[in-house]
Amino acid sequence: MRSGRGTTNILVVLPDAIIVAGDSRVTAYSGEIRPEEKKIKFISNNPPTRATWCQDRYDAHKMLTHIKRVAKASHSFDAILDSAKKYTETTNCDRGFGSFLCSVEPTTGELSAYLVFHNPVVEHETNCSEKEEECYCQNLARFHGCRKLKLGVYTLGSGGQFAIDSLSEKYGFQYKGDDPSASWCSDGEKAQDLGIHDLENARADVFSALLAAAFDDPLSGVPFRGV
Repeated sequence: MRSGRGTTNILVVLPDAIIVAGDSRVTAYSGEIRPEEKKIKFISNNPPTRATWCQDRYDAHKMLTHIKRVAKASHSFDAILDSAKKYTETTNCDRGFGSFLCSVEPTTGELSAYLVFHNPVVEHETNCSEKEEECYCQNLARFHGCRKLKLGVYTLGSGGQFAIDSLSEKYGFQYKGDDPSASWCSDGEKAQDLGIHDLENARADVFSALLAAAFDDPLSGVPFRGV
């Protein structure tokens, strides 16, 4: 697996809880390590909403700032979700982003998580180095969307597969592969089949998976933070 610029987001959706965690390392396209930055962002307290981010920092932050503004004005998760979906449909960002958006369903009061993503597909010209900071090749298509995630284990970022490998070894589920439209999204089996019954132990396992990703992917680093 080719290492990217270094992000690991982990999401575990359980029947009565959601665990979300991420590293806090930011790596520039040039490979420069930037100041530490939290990858889990506050969106709203009413309704309680948090979101992760990965891939391009600029594009991801534009999306998160947009939905945070909607959250402040509406206090509605339906409005937040709709604005996130519309943003992925209308943005002209060139590099793409992925995000886990977690909140409480307004009608049922149940915890829920969504994958928000926007990924351009690029056809590189013959003389292109394919380095993101130097590439100006044409985008052929854009995968984008906002989909609800079932009970299970998910990861985003260049360290995501290393993290889910660690969790699959711990819980014995089969890794189902990457969804090319969902920016390194790795989908595990249903959480109730994983034997995850103790929340604190599960949190510890998630942090261990982050640490494993930091060791296995040179650009995914600690320190990391999670909630």
